[in-house]
Amino acid sequence: SSAASDVYKRQELAHLLVRINKTFGTKILITSHNPDMVSAIRYISEKEGLLNTTRFYLAEQSEGTDSFYYKNLGCDIEPVFESFNKSFDTLQKYVENYGEI
Repeated sequence: SSAASDVYKRQELAHLLVRINKTFGTKILITSHNPDMVSAIRYISEKEGLLNTTRFYLAEQSEGTDSFYYKNLGCDIEPVFESFNKSFDTLQKYVENYGEI
């Protein structure tokens, strides 16, 4: 399976999930660490006229605990990408300090 094929499959899955929501009114909770999937859900929801009812949430750790809360972002996905970037930066620092993974 190529990377392009994987992106296409994620886009098709995103489209299918949005169409299920539009056609049947089914509420769907999707968790993802994949920026392509997050972008696809947002874009397709907007294209299908569902952006006003599509919500994105970001898990944020409660300070000083192992607990997380889920921040409602509405349809704004920028904080999700900022979170992905923080994870990448942390991984990059690890590689710089300890070598390849």
